[in-house]
Amino acid sequence: MATIYINPEVSGTGSGTLNDPYKSWTSVTWVAGNVYLQKGGTTSMVAVAVNVTGTQANPIIVGSYDGVTGARVSGGVNRARINGAGMRFPLRTNGGVNYVTFDNFEVFGTDGGGTQTCRACMLGSSAITPPSTTSSNCVLSNCWLYDVKDPVPGQDSNGVQFFGDNNQFLNNVIEDISCDGIWGQGSNSIITGNTIRRVSRGTTRGDCIQLFAETGLRNDNAYIAYNDLDHSDVESKQCIISGDATYSSGSVIEFNTCRMATYAGAIQTTCIMAEGQNSIVRNNVCIGGFMGIYLTKGGGKATGNIVVGNTIGIQQAPTGAAGGLVAHNICMNSTYLGIQADSDATFKANNNILVSCVNGIGLAGSEDGNAFWLCTTNKIARVGSPTYGSRTVTTDPLFVDPTRPWLGLKPGSPCQSAGAYIQGAKDRF
Repeated sequence: MATIYINPEVSGTGSGTLNDPYKSWTSVTWVAGNVYLQKGGTTSMVAVAVNVTGTQANPIIVGSYDGVTGARVSGGVNRARINGAGMRFPLRTNGGVNYVTFDNFEVFGTDGGGTQTCRACMLGSSAITPPSTTSSNCVLSNCWLYDVKDPVPGQDSNGVQFFGDNNQFLNNVIEDISCDGIWGQGSNSIITGNTIRRVSRGTTRGDCIQLFAETGLRNDNAYIAYNDLDHSDVESKQCIISGDATYSSGSVIEFNTCRMATYAGAIQTTCIMAEGQNSIVRNNVCIGGFMGIYLTKGGGKATGNIVVGNTIGIQQAPTGAAGGLVAHNICMNSTYLGIQADSDATFKANNNILVSCVNGIGLAGSEDGNAFWLCTTNKIARVGSPTYGSRTVTTDPLFVDPTRPWLGLKPGSPCQSAGAYIQGAKDRF
């Protein structure tokens, strides 16, 4: 294993050592187990394209180094820079390349040469044609990706696009993107600690995070957590859409902050759309949009979330989504319904707090232990004869600060210890 150095500011071609670094990434020979570092603060005008696969024992690491000590630097400090002008993929794995880490890069101005779709970072190139073009077990971390152009209106030019399993996207800032911030196919994706904002800048509509699936490449067991996602400047699409109704299951979406524009009639505008079977959506803050949380398939659970200023706070799909549980959530200022489940007689809504909603809960299943305050109508039947429990609270829930979306309950709140028992469930407050 060796460490190879690149400094675009040197005059000669170089040999790749610290004292005699390569001038360009085009001089690099990729070898599994090697570490490749560009001098922090310098700008490369050529792409970094890894065309040799790493292994679990010998991954390929691509990052930046301190110009004085030669030590690798990370954490978003002293990033190496890539000017993406004229490029489709400034950072990429070329084909079926696995076990590659891109860390601590700043990538800007990606424009596809003005004629082709582009992505600031591309892992793999397609899902199933042929399968070898996927890239798995890769990491993108501590990067700042911004200003991805829209050279082909109506098609996707994303911040990140990936095909493959077990990929991780950690602590990146992704902003000013033509379409999606992160778009990908593959199971066991981990997306945590990212800030994604100002997507949908081109003529296409984009999400902050979109995970998709199809026959050849499923999207199971995604973990999306601790991200700050701001889609509030454009009324379109979602902060998070995870899965596909047929080929996805088991995603966990938790502790994200999601902001959408106030609903004004767009076809889709949802903070979190969980499309897979048995999705778990918990402890998120969802502000704005037509829906705060949308559970589209069976077994979905939404617990401990705070949803504010939506048309519908939490929605279970009217068909194909039986067995849902919505519990311990706070729904505030819903202009139509705080919680809605149109036709599932097995659906349960327990121990939620609904404040200033035009309608609190509309369902065909059962509810119990819910608190209603300043709602025009507390409960409505959607289909059949819903079961209404006896543990209803209709007094002020005593939020710590009702002007802030994090809310919280003061000691002595009538909602504490007042709900229906739910085995294995805990209220975040």
